[in-house]
Amino acid sequence: MYVRFQLTLALKIKSLQWYLPKAFICPNIVIYITLLHRTFFVNRLLPESNTSPKRHRDTTIYSDQDKRISFNDKNNEATYMDSMANSISSDLSQFLFQAYKNVSNLGLGNNLNSIRYFSYDDKNTDVIYRNYVEGFPIFDNNSYGAVQMKIIDNVSVRYNFSLDVLQTPLPSKKKDLKMISTKQVMNNLISLGYDKKKIGTIELGYQSIKSNSSDILINLKPTWFVQYNGKWLNYNKATQNQY
Repeated sequence: MYVRFQLTLALKIKSLQWYLPKAFICPNIVIYITLLHRTFFVNRLLPESNTSPKRHRDTTIYSDQDKRISFNDKNNEATYMDSMANSISSDLSQFLFQAYKNVSNLGLGNNLNSIRYFSYDDKNTDVIYRNYVEGFPIFDNNSYGAVQMKIIDNVSVRYNFSLDVLQTPLPSKKKDLKMISTKQVMNNLISLGYDKKKIGTIELGYQSIKSNSSDILINLKPTWFVQYNGKWLNYNKATQNQY
């Protein structure tokens, strides 16, 4: 008997007390993307900049005295450095509130409708936001999700984000996938030699895969993701089951 889950399914392995004991069915999804223009971010984030952009390999860089934004010409990703950010609160709740406010001020527009808080790393002082679809987080090929806000020092903040904006998800022509249980995920990893003590959260999400037929489409494949030794692993790749 399979169960179709609509809520995010996560398991903190530390207690080893809770599992999703049964297999279930999860759908493939197709979603359209649009590209935000670079000039919008330059005008919004660097309104006083009068300098011409500089090129360094595959990167285009705009800057003024205290701020800098760079665009990767290959993957539509941007990095924004604000050296005159407001002081960083030591209170976690205030810090996370300010983090979301700062991310909102980037001007990502409608993309904020699908972006949600995903994680906070107190060791690296960074906050990760991911795009969500049908209640599940989307994992891209980059390391930071949709937006990463990282504290460089007490007054400087670095943002990594994508210029791609997700639109309305559509049903895929591909068949729904049968997902193994959380317990089976755990057992398979251990049998392959993964250290049980280094396994953290096990999360059900979607792996973003570029469409071969269109530049404005991406395929979203339901996949288990495992936090291992502090880093997120695609379960399929971790167990050598390639796409």
